[in-house]
Amino acid sequence: MELFMTVSDGSFVPSSDCSVSISFSVILGFTLLLGVATFIWISDEEVRRQSQWRLVAGEKQNLTGKE
Repeated sequence: MELFMTVSDGSFVPSSDCSVSISFSVILGFTLLLGVATFIWISDEEVRRQSQWRLVAGEKQNLTGKE
């Protein structure tokens, strides 16, 4: 006894899965968020350094002016 089965061509096509594109979008979003946070942190540090230098320069001027 022989058994013949016919299967249509489209049966074994893998279903499209969008998890790869979602994962890529999430990773890209986190990377951009980290980049923006780093940029803000660096620029804030630069502002703090400049204000400290102004304070030091102002104190030096006050010291030299008092003498």
